[in-house]
Amino acid sequence: MCRVIFVAFKVVKFYALCTTSVSLAEETTTSQMLSILIPVYNYAIESLLDQLHQEVIALSVSVEIIVREDGSTSFLELNKAAAERVEATYSIAKENQGRTKTRQWLAEQAQFNHLLFLDADVLPKHPKFLQTYVNNFKIEEPDVMFGGIAYSEEKPEKDKTLRWTFGRVREARPAAVRKTHPYYVISQNLWIKKSLFLTINNFNREGYGLDNVFSYRLQEQTAQVVHLDNPVIHFGIETNQKFLQKSVKALETLVFYEQSQQILNDFTRLQRGYTSLRKRGFIWFFLTVFRIFKSTIERNLLSSQPKMSWFDLYRLYHYAKLKRIKSA
Repeated sequence: MCRVIFVAFKVVKFYALCTTSVSLAEETTTSQMLSILIPVYNYAIESLLDQLHQEVIALSVSVEIIVREDGSTSFLELNKAAAERVEATYSIAKENQGRTKTRQWLAEQAQFNHLLFLDADVLPKHPKFLQTYVNNFKIEEPDVMFGGIAYSEEKPEKDKTLRWTFGRVREARPAAVRKTHPYYVISQNLWIKKSLFLTINNFNREGYGLDNVFSYRLQEQTAQVVHLDNPVIHFGIETNQKFLQKSVKALETLVFYEQSQQILNDFTRLQRGYTSLRKRGFIWFFLTVFRIFKSTIERNLLSSQPKMSWFDLYRLYHYAKLKRIKSA
């Protein structure tokens, strides 16, 4: 009898160990599940969805793709058909909400614990794009991973060279360089924990330039940010005129969040440059001199050979004007 009880006890213990192992395995697998979230506004995403789908079917983890049209009026039938072909979840918002609110909606719909945000106008540069993210997640399990942004080597038409030049010079940086300012990320290609994203994406003003504030909130949360050389190529290049307008709008967003004390006034290089001028008493002098050359600088920025040093001065000029208006 004792021997029977002993054997029974060993069987129960073995079963418990097996059950525990399965539970741990299931927990590990769950932590690797991924929701790919794509906000869209009047852009064809067939190529992006097809490329992602080819990678998803080769992955060993569960992945969903959710697409949200943000009040789009173009490419709806094409995008819907592409989404159905790759079994992505597809929906349409009747009115344009902006990328921030659309991303919030997408995150709330996501069923998995980790999110990969991709803009509609990008394509992964490397064929193992998703696998690279998954592999690095398994190693470190960070809060955030930023793979980087790249641009085509081919120069675009004349009226789009400013955005292309800015992207290549200021955004297309290797991970080793980006790590020196680890919290600064660009949301076009961003892996992030769902709980963290929902915590810091509560903006009370929609607009361009929110990546700065989002990055600052990552710093406030002391999030673990890993930078990878796993870029997407950005194809949706605006005209020079539109990019200048967006740049000024982004500065308005920055000043608004400064005024509401939601970002420090020394977080970005632009802010630090302005502070340096102000401490030396040079702001009035800078504004006066810039006005003399303003039309010349604008002509250059709208040309086929825009200078990034002049673009920096252009942004500093508008930032300084906004600061003076807000403090008046």
